Amino acid sequence: MNVLAWNCRGIGNDSAVQALKQLITQHRPSFIFLSETKVSDPDYMRTLRLELGYLNCEAVFSRGQSGGLALFWSDGIDVRFQSKSHHHIDVEVWERDGSGIAWRLSGFYGHPTTSERHRTWTLLRELSTQSALPWIVVGDFNEVLHVAEKAGGCVRREGQMQQFRDALAFCDLFDLGFSGSAFTWSRAGIRCRLDRAVGTASWTDIFPAAQVSNLKPIHGDHVPILLGVYPSPLATVQRRRKRFRFESFWVRHEACAEVVKSGWVCEPRNQPMSQVSRKIMHTRFALNDW
Repeated sequence: MNVLAWNCRGIGNDSAVQALKQLITQHRPSFIFLSETKVSDPDYMRTLRLELGYLNCEAVFSRGQSGGLALFWSDGIDVRFQSKSHHHIDVEVWERDGSGIAWRLSGFYGHPTTSERHRTWTLLRELSTQSALPWIVVGDFNEVLHVAEKAGGCVRREGQMQQFRDALAFCDLFDLGFSGSAFTWSRAGIRCRLDRAVGTASWTDIFPAAQVSNLKPIHGDHVPILLGVYPSPLATVQRRRKRFRFESFWVRHEACAEVVKSGWVCEPRNQPMSQVSRKIMHTRFALNDW
């Protein structure tokens, strides 16, 4: 299963539609989340949905030529709509294999105005309280986590980035990392990593082989990102396990320190915050096996 997320900067013109069709042909995503569609006409969105070959769609229409979101998904997937606003679309995905496994997918679009971005983090916190399901959030957050995620222009203020980091920490979300270009947006010599996927540890328990790819530029100033939700034998094992809880008496066992050390030595190739989250996850797996 692939999830494609793209700030298309308007999907009402032929060149953007052709670029999207090319992405669909190349990657065959089960879900497509578009931000800044700049579409206010429901009839056009219905026509586009059929033209792309997706029978299912939830849309938030733009205010004039500003904003607009759309989430398309393939037929045959058990998707249950939860909520939407001008900055998100939230659904639940239920497995049809009889396992009873369900998870959340949220397409997210951060407020483009810096002075209003605190509303973005308030929304993310509110969404986190609405369900305990394993959760993945993809889209354009319109913010960076670290100074290294921006090149050119003025240095990002630490306070702006810290608000983003605090919101992710509150929601128990961590960055899934990426392969490909280090930046997802560029304009006038300024480049930033604004588009990403973040998830909870319970979601990566189910899909530990998931990978994020920053694709090549195809249209506009944002590159699409592709989240590959790959099946894995480890995922099947993790689905059967109860939620992990660390027991304090473990530290009195002479083998515990070595187990923690073996889990911590993995070397994920991600940003520093994601590296720590991945190390914690691998340590948890090692302790669970122990």
